[in-house]
Amino acid sequence: MISMIGDIIELTKFESLFVKSLQGRDYKPFIITSRGAFSNFIYKVMGVNNCIYLEDYLEKVRKVEATHIIASKILDNCNNINSMLGMTYKGVNIGRYVCSTVLRQTHIGEVDFASPAFLSIVRQYVHAAIQNVLAAEEIFDLVKPVKTLFLERGYSPFGEFFDISVNRNIDTIQWIGCHTPKAVILKRYNRNNIQYHPSSLSKKSWDIIKTFPWNEAKGNMVKKELFIHYDSGEWFNEVGTQFNTKILNRENIYLKMGLEPGKKVGIIFSHILWDATFFYGEDLFADYKEWLIETVKAAMTNTNMNWIIKIHPANVVKKYRENFRGEWAEIVAVESTLGKLPDHIKWLMPDTSINTYSLFAFMDYCITVRGTIGLEAALFGIPVLTAGTGRYDNHGFTIDSESKNAYLEKILTLHNMPPLNDEQNRLAQKFAHGVFCLRPFPLQSLSVEYEKNKAATMKVKYNFKDLTQWAESTDFRNFGDWVVNSQDEDFLDPAVLREVVGH
Repeated sequence: MISMIGDIIELTKFESLFVKSLQGRDYKPFIITSRGAFSNFIYKVMGVNNCIYLEDYLEKVRKVEATHIIASKILDNCNNINSMLGMTYKGVNIGRYVCSTVLRQTHIGEVDFASPAFLSIVRQYVHAAIQNVLAAEEIFDLVKPVKTLFLERGYSPFGEFFDISVNRNIDTIQWIGCHTPKAVILKRYNRNNIQYHPSSLSKKSWDIIKTFPWNEAKGNMVKKELFIHYDSGEWFNEVGTQFNTKILNRENIYLKMGLEPGKKVGIIFSHILWDATFFYGEDLFADYKEWLIETVKAAMTNTNMNWIIKIHPANVVKKYRENFRGEWAEIVAVESTLGKLPDHIKWLMPDTSINTYSLFAFMDYCITVRGTIGLEAALFGIPVLTAGTGRYDNHGFTIDSESKNAYLEKILTLHNMPPLNDEQNRLAQKFAHGVFCLRPFPLQSLSVEYEKNKAATMKVKYNFKDLTQWAESTDFRNFGDWVVNSQDEDFLDPAVLREVVGH
């Protein structure tokens, strides 16, 4: 098996236990890493000594392949965002990975073909992506893995390895954090689900969950899951989304934000313009920046409502971690294009003291591309307009569109849209239960905390004295069982399943 994580010490502590679990089941683990990476030391302490140094293979590729010529030929046929996102090399979606990586590195929110500087950076990354593909093929040909394990999969070089793993029908597994630091999400990928978000539900999972007996008490149980983690500040605290916030009532928010009484409220939940931009699904708009500008432009016309643009709270931590000190990209994008906003549209800053949970009793409509907030809002019966696929869209409880124009028409008349009906709300509650209660893989062998500082510093603590004691732990025994014995796309917690169905 192959594991690929990078050189982040606390995350290596995590993944080393996953790897060790499979090593105990007679798998021979290989770690793709870099020479001198401190994370290598952790693996050696854990008894995992097979390191593959990516730079060795990249150097070999540079000597024997004219990759700059290949890159030039590919780029000759690329002159717009669609051709860029559709760019492939040897079946690998290098265009998506290059665009996502360049936007993340430059902290801009769009693929700008009019900018020579941007195109120069793109050319460098396309060249590097081709080298990554060739190096990955060399490594996979040598090791012949039957399983691969990823945390990151949307940026170069991870994306190139991920696609090759899926294309070769290798058992490809991704793990990510979730809304609580006490669990992670596990998803198995294949060619049919490669563009789905890790926390989405597979068809098999959704078919199971739809059959659950349901009542108001179970719906309230899911809402309580959200309240507990929002109120404690743990909700996605890996990026500090709810640090130093308070839950306010509807009246206080109306006064605090200076909204017009008697009018409905639509909240536009902006995505971080340069983060995870092209990872999942298909978008109606070219990128998050175009979506935001066009949505706000339509909202300017619809004066029948109060509108709020909520900048994603993870902006605060992510900007600090990456030493980016510029203005909020969302404000710059909107105001440089549309000018000063009218009074019926307000900004809600990422460092606001208003806890996001407050908004569920306050907003009438939720607008997003595919953010987690859409599933949360639908759980409370709030209509959700989506502008992209790959997470929870098209499951009977969201307002989806087939085109930009159809989506923007909905913004113009949104004030006439009724709340979700009982059946739509029931479906949303079941789906949310699947994502927030069933999908999390609970952790016991280690504990994770995030300090309430500017970087939301991660601290991982092992809850065992030695590896012998750890080998007896329930969580990583369950991890090994699922990876080795199951072919399911989603890990579903069997204890929660039994509790819901009553046996």
